[in-house]
Amino acid sequence: MNHEDHITVEEFTSEDWNGNASFSVARFIASSFMFGILGSIVALILMIFLPDMRNPAAVMLFSTAFGLIFGLMFQLAQRTRGKIFLSDVSTKINVILAELGRDESQTITPEQLKELIEADVYFPFTVEGIAGMYLVVREHQDVDPPLQSEQTDTGPEEPQEVVKAHSAHKRWQILIAAEAPQYATESFDRLLDAATRTDITE
Repeated sequence: MNHEDHITVEEFTSEDWNGNASFSVARFIASSFMFGILGSIVALILMIFLPDMRNPAAVMLFSTAFGLIFGLMFQLAQRTRGKIFLSDVSTKINVILAELGRDESQTITPEQLKELIEADVYFPFTVEGIAGMYLVVREHQDVDPPLQSEQTDTGPEEPQEVVKAHSAHKRWQILIAAEAPQYATESFDRLLDAATRTDITE
């Protein structure tokens, strides 16, 4: 079994996973900057009601603090969401590994799953003690379809064209693939076929 001959155990998109399971300084700076701009707008509004805010230093201090606080909160929320996602997916995979391999000690951690998604690595496991099975992640980039336009009837006037656009997103598949051992290939194939038909398809 290779990447073309595989079993899909989980599939998700960039709407589910954005890579924010760990704290990123670059994302923190970017989000703090954006919230800082919003803080400046809030400070300008507060000038109407608070005379103390009518000071450039006060506006700068307020917008900086606003950006840092809300930027940090945003990053922590994204990190928590990413960790919950990894935990949920790894739990589902571990159930499949336990049923397929007949060994509950074969588990993948959220950290290992994150590495599996982000790096070109694989996670090996055994089927009743026989090696050759592994988990691997395949990434797809969905291509935007060409822009479509359709005409709408607006009455006696000329029909107007409405342009419809579609947004692209990434998609990942977590696959079970295998490389048969050099010995006992036929036995391995029979064992793999029986295990996958029994456990994955139920």
